[in-house]
Amino acid sequence: MMKRPAFILSISLIFASAAAAGAQQSVQTVRDLYAAAAYEDALAAVDRLETASQPEIEKYRVFTLTALGRKDEAQKVMERLI
Repeated sequence: MMKRPAFILSISLIFASAAAAGAQQSVQTVRDLYAAAAYEDALAAVDRLETASQPEIEKYRVFTLTALGRKDEAQKVMERLI
């Protein structure tokens, strides 16, 4: 019989793996939208993600804001990244 802490750890690892896969898929969605020049959609996708620990996603925020001509906002994001 599996002990309770081991069971909880196993379930936690399963959910963490699923969340990581979902996050990677979301990153790819942002990349695809940006590559398709769907800048508003890409920015909306970035906004839906939790980006504090994902500098790669924040780079796409800078890219899309710049492409949309929102250079002041892009500059502020760049300053946060440095």
